[in-house]
Formats: sequence, structure tokens, C-alpha cells
Amino acid sequence: MGKGISRDSWITLKHLWRLVSLTNKPNKRSTESCGSFTYDNFFKVSSMFSIDNGEDLGIYCLVMKDSQDKVKEQGHDGGVNPFEVLGPDEVTIPEIWEHQIINNSDSIDSVNYYDVCSDGEETDVYGLPCDCTNGRRAILVGDGDVQYEECTYMDSDPKCECIEWRGREVELCFFPLEMFTYLSLESGTSQEYHWEINEDYGLIPIVDIEDAGDSIPQMCDDTTNNDEGRIVSHDTYDLHKTVDNLLK
Repeated sequence: MGKGISRDSWITLKHLWRLVSLTNKPNKRSTESCGSFTYDNFFKVSSMFSIDNGEDLGIYCLVMKDSQDKVKEQGHDGGVNPFEVLGPDEVTIPEIWEHQIINNSDSIDSVNYYDVCSDGEETDVYGLPCDCTNGRRAILVGDGDVQYEECTYMDSDPKCECIEWRGREVELCFFPLEMFTYLSLESGTSQEYHWEINEDYGLIPIVDIEDAGDSIPQMCDDTTNNDEGRIVSHDTYDLHKTVDNLLK
């Protein structure tokens, strides 16, 4: 965190605030993601400044919020344009963090998988009982010679020995994974499900939802609805170099 931004950045921020305020009444409590405005309010007018980079938009939004908090601490009305109170050298550059959050989607997909049987006991991957396809029974003939005859009742005939097995077809369930990328003034969150992630936690979405592959398939009986939307990974990155390059 440091102080001082370029005059061009200061002008951009001041006019962004003015432009948003023309169509949206400022929230004097300064509780919104972009200070006095929601990110949606901010996003709708940002195109007039030809700012099409989601990361840049998120940074400007959070600088507006941080600056709004600063002038409110000085006793100014929460709805005042902070960049009419703070000059370029007085604007604080806050610490901004990028959050990459991967979570299960809200729907379960499934696929059939053939689990082979190598040892005649259990299937190789999921440990299901193998299906017997061929059995034989030993019989004594003549003067004690052993011959074998085919049998098919392995479960009910203890003398019927299985000699060939086949695997089992298993229905496996998995979640398509989604990746959300946010910016925040905070380095961490404690949410467990993606629908808990919203502007109340100061997280600004900067790109569209991205496909992140699939979760590890497992037997459908072991997949529960409680896993829908669950966050499976959350990585955080310090953006101070990116922020400095944009603002200074």
C-alpha cells in the first residue's frame, strides 16, 4: 500500500464517479463494492471510457471504494466524490488481491465405466464383486482320474468353481467444474459454496465463468447433492505490481 497515483488515473477515477452518479444515486453509507455504487452500476458506464479490461475495471472499482472509505473517515459525507476531496498525491493505492475460485457446478453429470476384473475377486478400480461367466466341477471317473464338467450354479453348488470372470459396468457421477475470478481488498474468504460468494464480501467478478474441467468421477451412490456448488480450490494472488502499473 502506498500513496500517489498519476494525474491521468485520478482524472479517470473522478469522471467515472461523476458519470455513475448521473444515473445512480450515491449510497451515502458507502457500503457498496465500488464505494457509493454497486459494481453493476459501475460496469454499465465504464464502457464510455473504453475500459474493456475486466481486471482494470475491478481495480478502479476497489480504488473508488477505498478512497470513499478514507474521505468518510475524515468526516465527509459518504456520498461525496472522493476524488474531489483527494488530489492525485493523496489517493491511497490499496492492496488488491485476485481470487481464483474453482467449484462444483450446480448439476451432476454421469458416465458409464467398465471396471475390469483381473483377479476374479473384485473389480480392479471400485472393488465390486466380479461376475462369473464360466464354471467347472471336478468329477472322478474310472480308477480315480479327475475330469471336469461345465457348471453354472457357482452360488448354490459349492463344488462348482468359477474359472472365468467379467468386470462390471459402473455408473460414475461427477461435477463439471467452474472457475470464478474475483478481485478484492481482502486476501481471503471463508465461504464453502460458490453461491455464498457475492458483493457482500467485497469480491468483484472480473471475467466470465470459465470451464475448469470435471471433478474426479466417483460411484453415484457416493455423490451427494450437498457437494453441488462446493468450492474445491481457492488461490489468491497479490496484484500490487499490476495495480501500480495501472495507476502510476
